[in-house]
Order: sequence, then C-alpha cells, then structure tokens
Amino acid sequence: MAAIVLHDYATLGRALRDARRRLQLSQTEVAARSGVRQATVSNIEQGVTRATFATVLRVMSAVELELVIQPRRTPPASPWK
Repeated sequence: MAAIVLHDYATLGRALRDARRRLQLSQTEVAARSGVRQATVSNIEQGVTRATFATVLRVMSAVELELVIQPRRTPPASPWK
C-alpha cells in the first residue's frame, strides 16, 4: 500500500475503508477490535464525523495502519499573503 497524504476527513475515511476491505474485515469486526461502535466506524469511513484523534488512532490500529508525521515536501501557499 502506498503512502496517503491526508487533507480532509473524506480522504481519511477512504483510506480506512480501503485498509479494512484489504484485510477482509467488516465494520463490526473493526469496531470490536478498536472498542468503538460500528456506527462510529461507518461515520469515519464516510467522512461525516469529527471523531477524536484517539478514536481515529484506535481504528487505524485495528486495520493495521500507522500514522507517520513528516515535513511537507513543498510548503503550501499562505492564505495570509
């Protein structure tokens, strides 16, 4: 799986859904592994919730993903110029 650059909740949701499907897990199984409700997994995958960072990390762990933080390759244009 290639690295994914996240810019919004929708991209995060797609990445989690794709990882879950790659592992052939149901949302219910991911919920059980991560200790959250199935509805929470569904909402995160749809990008319609602002889940806590802790919840997102738990779901990421359940689908065998990790968070890597690194400097941007090219700085974004500043909206304040």
